[in-house]
Amino acid sequence: MRFGKLTCIVALPALAGAGWLLVDGPAVAQYTAAEPPAPLYAGVDSIGARPEPQPERPALYFEAKAPWPALGIEAPRTAWEYAQRGMYRQDDLEDEAGAIADYEAALALDDHLLIVHARLAYLALERGLAAAKAGQAPEAETALREAVSRYEEVCHEQPERQGVRLRQAQAYLQLWRLTGDAAEAARAEATLQDELSIAPTQQEAFWALAQLYDQQGRGAEALDMVRRYLAEAAVQGDPYPWRIRAAEQLRTRLGG
Repeated sequence: MRFGKLTCIVALPALAGAGWLLVDGPAVAQYTAAEPPAPLYAGVDSIGARPEPQPERPALYFEAKAPWPALGIEAPRTAWEYAQRGMYRQDDLEDEAGAIADYEAALALDDHLLIVHARLAYLALERGLAAAKAGQAPEAETALREAVSRYEEVCHEQPERQGVRLRQAQAYLQLWRLTGDAAEAARAEATLQDELSIAPTQQEAFWALAQLYDQQGRGAEALDMVRRYLAEAAVQGDPYPWRIRAAEQLRTRLGG
């Protein structure tokens, strides 16, 4: 299934077109006491705070996660509001089922919400990895294929977005381990190389390729990737120190 023009939420400090300013403390209303609060603007016929007129589908559909409790919305009425409550449920309440229900409700009203597709892809990937770890192969494969499909929509609409292919490749790699299908490994490799084409210093891609090549018996290519990973880790660091130690051990084993 191919969606139309999608729009992504990026992490900006304020919600464009809304009557709230996101600061390091509580949300601050931008209306004066004398002004009646307009309904919260959702981008398409929303009941939302609209300090000034905006086009029906602005270029920046909505640019930040709004402070859901501070909005005072009793129940979502628009795609924007369902997406916002879904993000709140996912991030703040760790309510995955509730978040998924809100995301699906948002897409049923308006499927032009790229961030919702990306978040559903992430949740599907996490479910797939957990199911694979638990030995639940059919459930894992279903969730991983959903993740691949949703990430593909994001890549299709925003081909230069970094990090998306990295997660998609993670799903392909797990599918390869589950099914033994060499085509999944080839898809993972191609996806990781695509990631490096737009982010040439993406150390996670180097490390994933090093592991893939090592498992395939492609020692020279694995050694090249592990050296490149370690070179980037020496400059950027790595939030997972164990990965640097594992890479050093792999380099030694490969004779480098």
